Amino acid sequence: MILDITVVADCLLIQQRRRQLIDNQLVSANRRRFSHDYHVNDELLKLTYKPDKLQTRAEGPYRVLSVHTNGTLTIPLNPHTVERILIRRVKPYHR
Repeated sequence: MILDITVVADCLLIQQRRRQLIDNQLVSANRRRFSHDYHVNDELLKLTYKPDKLQTRAEGPYRVLSVHTNGTLTIPLNPHTVERILIRRVKPYHR
């Protein structure tokens, strides 16, 4: 039903509340992240994408062969194969 009633909305208040929700979500997302600068010969674990219930969560450890400026690393999978992998798909390995 359409009624001829004026709508009173405080657009500035709505915008401020949305900005506050976005900032809170950003802080929450950043809290879960960890920062690490990878160097050659560092060890890392390769994370598994959507692992099953009993499947391992990560493979490795692998050694870093080279670090690239675009956020990727080169790691050897076996003596004849190397993989260039995004740093979001790995995590540092600590003994």
